[in-house]
Amino acid sequence: MRAMTASSTTTIPCPTCKRPVPVPVPAPAEAVAEQPSTFPFCCARCRLLDLGAWADGTHVVPGQPLAYDAYAADEVDLLGGGSQP
Repeated sequence: MRAMTASSTTTIPCPTCKRPVPVPVPAPAEAVAEQPSTFPFCCARCRLLDLGAWADGTHVVPGQPLAYDAYAADEVDLLGGGSQP
């Protein structure tokens, strides 16, 4: 593997803390292997904070709510609240 140099990289801000995260330009296949497993985040902590924000509903995908929530229906069945044929 070759090391990334300042001339072959650019940075993007970490989605959580806004610290710069290096990105190889252009992104060849070997450069993808050099990226940290936390990419596009700067560290594991920022990655987990983002995951927590999705889990608690802070981050959401905009749009109209679904008329039928299949997951909620499955939960009711699992808890014994659904009707049995």
